[in-house]
Amino acid sequence: MSKQTEQKWTVVHPLFKCDVCGEEIGREQKGYVQVDQKLVYDVEVRRRIFQDNRESRALKLQGSVPPLDLFNLSELEQAAELAKWQAVHAHCDNMPDETYYFYTQDLQTFEEVLQTNLHVADKNWAEYTDWAHFLQRQLAPYDG
Repeated sequence: MSKQTEQKWTVVHPLFKCDVCGEEIGREQKGYVQVDQKLVYDVEVRRRIFQDNRESRALKLQGSVPPLDLFNLSELEQAAELAKWQAVHAHCDNMPDETYYFYTQDLQTFEEVLQTNLHVADKNWAEYTDWAHFLQRQLAPYDG
């Protein structure tokens, strides 16, 4: 006779930590996952200026200089900066009104997080934000 083992399932829900106070945003607390749209626009503009400057310099130099010599380190750093997503309690919210946000109450399951991830990925401005890094940082406790 084989002994039947009873399996216990543990349900795990995503929890977000407030980027302002450092405390967990409870499932019943009002909170947001948000990004400042003005910062997103600023990043996009900086990237376009960087690209235009690089192309202009390359044309002037006619390929006589290696590509890495076409710009300096501070220009590279500015071009690499991304608009930062943050999770916040409603009472810790310090962002201006021009934010793109989701309620943390709408991100109670990993399926909802995945759906939101797909939604954000479809935005033409998503590449100017740190969305992937934000999710990795916030959800790292559930990794392995």
